Amino acid sequence: MSFDILTLAALFWAAGYRIQLTVLVAGYGIPQLLGKLTVILGGVGVVEASMLGLYTLLGAPKPSAVVVLAYRLFSFWIPTLVGIALIPYLERRTAPSAGATDAVESVRHFVL
Repeated sequence: MSFDILTLAALFWAAGYRIQLTVLVAGYGIPQLLGKLTVILGGVGVVEASMLGLYTLLGAPKPSAVVVLAYRLFSFWIPTLVGIALIPYLERRTAPSAGATDAVESVRHFVL
């Protein structure tokens, strides 16, 4: 979580805004909690909207929308899409070995 906050701080600094630590943590933590309470996986949309709203209310400049979207891109969307792309490769690599297949077949014959 600390690296997540550091990433968000670095993005604000890259955008030319020196954000206070209290504003940074409040704008990060509350939307993460709200995202966990929703039925939507990953809090998609909820986290982004609440982060943007909180940072705007706490005095961050309007271009913080770019920072919030860049943060979610790096912290959520890229890892998710890379993970989805790797599923076929990882499924192929974790296929059961011949010994495990024989054990499964013997259990299947025993049960049936």
